[in-house]
Amino acid sequence: MKFTTLSRIALASATLAAVSAHAAPLQNGSFGTGLDHWSTVGDVAVVTGPAAGHFFGGGTTLVLGTASLNNEDDTPSAAGAYNVSGTDVVLAAQANGAEANLGLSTGAFASATGADDAVEASSAAQSFFLNAGDTISFTWQVLTRDAFAGNGDSVNDSAWMAFSLAADPQQAATVTQTQLGNIGTLALMTGSDGWRVTGLNTFSFTAATGGTARLGWGVNDMVDASGTTLLAIQNVTVQAAAVPEPASVALLLVALGVIGLSTLRRRQG
Repeated sequence: MKFTTLSRIALASATLAAVSAHAAPLQNGSFGTGLDHWSTVGDVAVVTGPAAGHFFGGGTTLVLGTASLNNEDDTPSAAGAYNVSGTDVVLAAQANGAEANLGLSTGAFASATGADDAVEASSAAQSFFLNAGDTISFTWQVLTRDAFAGNGDSVNDSAWMAFSLAADPQQAATVTQTQLGNIGTLALMTGSDGWRVTGLNTFSFTAATGGTARLGWGVNDMVDASGTTLLAIQNVTVQAAAVPEPASVALLLVALGVIGLSTLRRRQG
């Protein structure tokens, strides 16, 4: 009984260690093992070279697209000519579809831009554990065969990132929906085989709190299904927050020991 305080300290430390050990970090952020650990809806594939008439560079790339297998989205090319996975796209507002996979409410793609309708869509996401101060980053690129439909989000194909974090697993997570861009606002260059492409862009942010996170991306046609748009993702990483130096940890343990001994002496006195 005299060691109650120290036992509680040890128990708390062991509990924290157990939580950390069982919490799964981000898996397969390089896409080196294909779509392992990633939840996908619609036309999503991992490519290691050319796909849909475009070369994505070295390494492996996650590609999400809006090309239907059944509709001629890119006339005169045949239906599905620029589909990258062999899996059909889904309707953006479909229940349990591309938006739901990102933790978004039905119709979120359209409502975020004021569009009447977001048409064909695809998405990919993963849930994992984050610590406060961890930094998430990834590289992205948009490619499109769609014609510029005028200024404004509501008429142009769009690419999205969604991120949610729940510090308490018993509570609903708050989802942040970020538009990476649309083909009316992105700086597009002429690429090969009729594509217009952006450069490679890096997106990064730091988690303010720890907990269960979900990170994902989506791409959708807006208003009509003509003209395929692709979103390419590479090099998804989580950089851990700075870990205290060993000397700092040692000082903390000494301080905890002093607190425990002081408490024991007061009780014995």
